[in-house]
Amino acid sequence: MGDRGILWQLLQELASHQQPYLNLFAVVKGQRGSAPRDGFGADYAGSLLIEEVHYVAAEGFDCNYSWQQFSLRALGNEPFWAATVMADDIKVTQLDQRQTNYVVVCKRRDKQGIYYQGKGKESGSVELAVITRPCRDSMSGAYYGLTATLKFDGKVLTGCAIQGEGS
Repeated sequence: MGDRGILWQLLQELASHQQPYLNLFAVVKGQRGSAPRDGFGADYAGSLLIEEVHYVAAEGFDCNYSWQQFSLRALGNEPFWAATVMADDIKVTQLDQRQTNYVVVCKRRDKQGIYYQGKGKESGSVELAVITRPCRDSMSGAYYGLTATLKFDGKVLTGCAIQGEGS
């Protein structure tokens, strides 16, 4: 189906219950093009050729979200967890537990994704692997273009991830 087709599929799936208008937020990569000569699109100044779909959801991240607060955020359910990467820092939070901070000691990028290793300020370590593979949030159905695996405290947790604008 490709990335362009997945957007239409997600629109049908995630917004089919919303009437009369469909509200979805999407993060995509594409190129601007000229407007079609006829049809509905001809009423607009241009078009967007979608090349990649990074995120689509009916709720959650949106235009008003503080995208500068993180360079990468990974999230998972059952148990609920989040890992937020910003510069040389990884913050791991779990439901009903205090946040644990790690300093990034190794960061590696390859064709499949990006990999972080962190060392705790008091003790412990963390590994976060984020690969380019579609992921669906098991509770909301949100679509993410990245899959995450978090290893720490003898646990291996899986979830989805999204890139932010932070450094």
